[in-house]
Amino acid sequence: ITVAVNPTSTGWLLWAAIVPLLGVYALSRTKYHRWAAALSILILSLIPYLTIAIVVLESRSDLIFLSLAWLSVPILLTSLFFSIRSTAIYAALVNLSVLLTLAVIPAVDLTAVNTALGLILTVSILIIILMEHRERIEHISQATLAESEARYRRLADNALDIIYRYNDTPQDRL
Repeated sequence: ITVAVNPTSTGWLLWAAIVPLLGVYALSRTKYHRWAAALSILILSLIPYLTIAIVVLESRSDLIFLSLAWLSVPILLTSLFFSIRSTAIYAALVNLSVLLTLAVIPAVDLTAVNTALGLILTVSILIIILMEHRERIEHISQATLAESEARYRRLADNALDIIYRYNDTPQDRL
């Protein structure tokens, strides 16, 4: 895919995204780090729509596809910072917004939007399945750890002899 973009409009778009992201970064260093994560995801979600609004007059299907495909990144970031439910709701809203792109901007290329929708839908489903799998594995490992702790606690509580732990190699401590 060859992409040629008007450098002036792209530069303004990048500055329009970088300045708020710097503010969000400063916010993330405070106790409001969850709000900062949500705001950064919102800003990253707006970038494709701003790009489409700028390039829609050029009717470039490759730019429209790449812009909409970018929406996979905020979905992935949502899965890192928020719960499965929040990620599923956000992914559904993103997919719905891609569908609404056709209604709001009738000049947009149908093939580019449908291809991007297929990609975003596939990525959304995979992310949610992997999040569920990760949660299931975490639950299993927590249960195994609790069982092991209980077993050793019973061993220590029921021991008739003295249990002593000695480490013959010196440990460097601060």
